[in-house]
Amino acid sequence: MEEEDLYKGPLSDRVESANWKVRRAAYEELAQKFKESIDNSIFYEYGTTPTSTNSLCSNCFLAAGAFKKIVADKNAAAQEKGLEALLIWIDRAEDPTSLNSLASTIITSCFGGRQNTKNKSVEALLLFIEVDKNAEAIVVSTVRALAFAVIFSLSFVRRR
Repeated sequence: MEEEDLYKGPLSDRVESANWKVRRAAYEELAQKFKESIDNSIFYEYGTTPTSTNSLCSNCFLAAGAFKKIVADKNAAAQEKGLEALLIWIDRAEDPTSLNSLASTIITSCFGGRQNTKNKSVEALLLFIEVDKNAEAIVVSTVRALAFAVIFSLSFVRRR
């Protein structure tokens, strides 16, 4: 299969592509779709349903925990673009999901990355707290993940 063909096809397939360049391009396209959405219909297609309250829709590709996979992307460039899409989604969606489950993924996957990735991670966590109705759960999840990260890093330092 030619590389050009990898960039075609449904966005849901490209977000889960094995090729990091294809994933990065898909994340950029997703962010652009979120930015350009005027009537918020894009969030129903790729994020939340109009009738849901604090839950991802069951028929959209983000329902399968794609944001967790996106922020945990092993490629730093793709991960950073995925965080950009997440930030736009959190900021613009009418009813973003309960986001506390993403907090620990962001901390464990993004805090050890590039400086720009760390900055976007902190921004995402702060946006979670700002928009989620259950901010306390996000704070608790964040503190637990940070505590685990500190304990893990201390145990790693002692082994050296």
